[in-house]
Amino acid sequence: MENDYSVERPKIGKLTGPNYRPWSVQVQRLLLSQGLWNVVLKGSVSTEATGGPTDTTEDTASLSDRTEVKDAKASTIIMGLCATEPLQNILLLETAKEQWEALKALYRPLGLRQLHQRITRRSIFPLLPFSSFSFSCFLLRKHTTFHIAYRI
Repeated sequence: MENDYSVERPKIGKLTGPNYRPWSVQVQRLLLSQGLWNVVLKGSVSTEATGGPTDTTEDTASLSDRTEVKDAKASTIIMGLCATEPLQNILLLETAKEQWEALKALYRPLGLRQLHQRITRRSIFPLLPFSSFSFSCFLLRKHTTFHIAYRI
């Protein structure tokens, strides 16, 4: 019997890019509730690989959580919750794990630590005088500039 999750499924907005953080948390929870997060996290295992003898029943249970069918279900959920642009970026990827990792790489916002590392490596703002310029000073100037521009 096929399960109908339309009643149980929470309202999750489609991924547009800027909403990656809340979207990823909601989709992760949805995949967990459907028993599909393991296949996204670890990838699928082909049916040929599961046909051989295994050492423990725990290995068998772990492999049965990562079938190609479950991967296809997870992939369908992920693609169904993406807007057109993010969907175009993952459409040709084979597995749910590849899709999840690609979306994470494309849309996950930088935290302060990553932003600091990129700035100090001069990959974002190569012309800033960093010898007498601290990161907190940079953020303060950007914040002040934003508010001044906003008032104008």
